[in-house]
Amino acid sequence: MVLRKKIFWLNFLAMAFIAINLRAPITSIGPIVEYIQSHFGLNAAFVGTLTSLPLIAFGLFSFLVVQFHPIKAMIVGLLCIITGEIIRAYTEYIAYFLYIQDTVIVQVFGLCGLFIGTICMGAGIAVANVLLPSFIKSKFSNKVAFFMGIYSFILNTSAIIGIALALPLVRIMGLLHAMAFWAILAIAALLLYIPQTRNGRIQRISVKPKKSFCIYKNLNAWKIAAFMGIQSFMFYGIIVWLPKIIVEKGYNVDIATQITLISQCVAIPIALFGPILLTRLRAKYKPFYMAGLCSLYFISLTLLLLCDDSIILYIIAILLGMPMGGVFSIALLFISQKSSTLFISTKLSAMSQGCGYLIASLAPFLMGGLHDIFGSFAIGILTFAFMGFLLSILGLFAYRADIIEEI
Repeated sequence: MVLRKKIFWLNFLAMAFIAINLRAPITSIGPIVEYIQSHFGLNAAFVGTLTSLPLIAFGLFSFLVVQFHPIKAMIVGLLCIITGEIIRAYTEYIAYFLYIQDTVIVQVFGLCGLFIGTICMGAGIAVANVLLPSFIKSKFSNKVAFFMGIYSFILNTSAIIGIALALPLVRIMGLLHAMAFWAILAIAALLLYIPQTRNGRIQRISVKPKKSFCIYKNLNAWKIAAFMGIQSFMFYGIIVWLPKIIVEKGYNVDIATQITLISQCVAIPIALFGPILLTRLRAKYKPFYMAGLCSLYFISLTLLLLCDDSIILYIIAILLGMPMGGVFSIALLFISQKSSTLFISTKLSAMSQGCGYLIASLAPFLMGGLHDIFGSFAIGILTFAFMGFLLSILGLFAYRADIIEEI
């Protein structure tokens, strides 16, 4: 009994600390966009590209994860997160060590490190994104919905930590040290995951199914992938640019960060209880719950486009937080629920998150690019409101998708 509890807590802490690394390094960019623009000399489109790079890495590397031993892949992924966070912050110092005095060359070193480190970090996060849902299905098979809620809860907590600490860290430590700070959490996650390698588990050969199964030919898998993609598109496009949108409405960066934080505070309980509520609702009410939750994106973004009043902005933050927390946790739940086996779950996770994050990678760049073209965020907000409406339809398709079986 004691051993079983020990194993449970080792698994839980490993899952929790890995999950906390999956959003903070990205959401911390939003409140310090102006510092990054000033230090590296970037315009809005380039900042959008910078925040899109982890998502592109999520998409590209997610497809590869299933080809490797999951424990080895997770360790390599955590090492990539640590390395990427250090590279993106400190490459600029290489020029100083080489005694380069030319300011332009120093800036080029810094820019290269910023983008290369971000890609490396994104590749590591991609590994964990794919493997953690399968890890939960394997380690907590009796309470998958509950632990998917916990997982999503931690992800949203991670987003809050990134937003809440971004400005204080920059003001205390400076921009570059603040960007490298998140490597500490990744090191802690790696140390907690190492016990998974004991008892020769890392050397065991995974048993592959005799039949070849191509999940990309399954229509139900594409329904879930599309749902995951658009919800990720909404989340990352909004979380990166919401502080800047609020600033352009005439508020200071502290108020903008506070409003963004409120949205994530609301997301936490919704992320935790959303999957549980969906599983307990009567079948006839579940489609209404799905459509209603997704439609809050459309409603809140329409209000954001039309209103500048501070009270309305706080209400918008509450409305935005509900789908930002609830929709993602339900998308994760679908990956587990719609899979007949652990093998299918890993395949579906890789596909839905790979395709999904490639779609999501367009969001920060699109919002930043539209801002540069039109001189405001109005067209970008309108575009995202339409995508919120589309998400409601895709949510219903994903909910009605059949369980995926090996054929």
